[in-house]
Amino acid sequence: MQNKGFVKVIAVLLTLICLFYLSFSFVTSKYEKKAEQLTAQGKDGAAYLDSMRSEKVYLNWKTLKECEELQIGLGLDLKGGMNVVLEVSVPDVVRNLAGESANDAKFKKAYSDALAMAKKDNVDFVEAFVTTYRQQNGNDKLGGIFASKLKEKNISYTSSDDQVKKVLTEEVNAAVENSNKVVRSRIDRFGVAQPNIQILRGKGQIGQIMVEMPGIKEPERRFRQYPHEFSGGMRQRIVIAIAIAANPEILLCDEPTGALDSETGVKVLKLLLSMARNYGKTIVIVTHNQNIAKMADVVIHVKNGRIKSYEEQAHPMSADEVEW
Repeated sequence: MQNKGFVKVIAVLLTLICLFYLSFSFVTSKYEKKAEQLTAQGKDGAAYLDSMRSEKVYLNWKTLKECEELQIGLGLDLKGGMNVVLEVSVPDVVRNLAGESANDAKFKKAYSDALAMAKKDNVDFVEAFVTTYRQQNGNDKLGGIFASKLKEKNISYTSSDDQVKKVLTEEVNAAVENSNKVVRSRIDRFGVAQPNIQILRGKGQIGQIMVEMPGIKEPERRFRQYPHEFSGGMRQRIVIAIAIAANPEILLCDEPTGALDSETGVKVLKLLLSMARNYGKTIVIVTHNQNIAKMADVVIHVKNGRIKSYEEQAHPMSADEVEW
């Protein structure tokens, strides 16, 4: 009976501790929603949050920054996703297509003025460059600039400006499409769930590729934060990303899914498996999870610092087949 009473006391204490830390989440959620409302109204919600972080908002005891540190952290998938816009440098494409003519003083001036025009008027650089060069040097002079590099596209010294503009636009679009394929291919290989990748085609958006995928919300703010301001799962995934970015031949992972939920853990295992299968890397996973071992080509059981058994698996499981 005494043991039963002790267990009840421990259970009550654990409940109170959980409620205590959960209360910080309620406080931070309140101010985060306020920031979202300000953002929706066209105001700077991030600046509002930054200004409140030094204010005592919890029982006149803890600041918002301290509440953020003490709150129960959510994993990456629960916190939302990241969306970025990648941009192919259209001016660089045009300059490369000009070849040796890019060193010509007339080209340099038109190029510089076109950069300013494209930025000021939010127009495509190709259009800005053709317009600027024509104004400064007369009609149908662009053929001589691009003839050597674009002769396979039927551009000659006598080509009109409109013909050159059409081919330049096609070359830029081809460069963007190739970049889009590379980005999509690499993201697909790493097993990112439901990525949204598309080329933006609005005014002034030539060369831009939008990528939306599961990740860290508010990357600009997160970039300035310290490790203790992230949840355990977030820190773990960041460290895994850092290790993979180094492109090592051998990657040693000590319990890579230990602090993750089953869904996120499967994604990480898919990523590691992709490195082994698609890039020929050696992945060594140290784990107490016997189910994860079923994914391996080779399983080595270690006990008391000594190898207990060595087993090669002819038909290893996929990450989706692993029971958590």
